[in-house]
Amino acid sequence: DIARLLGSLVLDDRQGWQTGLAAYQDVRPLAAAEVELITVFDRSNVALSGMNWLKWIYVEGRRFDDRPAILARIDEIMRRMERLAAPG
Repeated sequence: DIARLLGSLVLDDRQGWQTGLAAYQDVRPLAAAEVELITVFDRSNVALSGMNWLKWIYVEGRRFDDRPAILARIDEIMRRMERLAAPG
């Protein structure tokens, strides 16, 4: 849930991630392994959300009323995937 929330709110802004994680840890501290897994979950969420949109549109033939919003969402997923795949 933390990965999905921060991935949606701050995308790939590292400072935003640090701020969000710090705020969460004020309420419930996280082990180092949990913090590492949040990053892994975020990366997998990006890939899976892209695949989900493709499945909904091309396999299931779903139609959505706000086509520009859907295209913007898919564009953002693609940008995030490119940034996550970039070296460094």
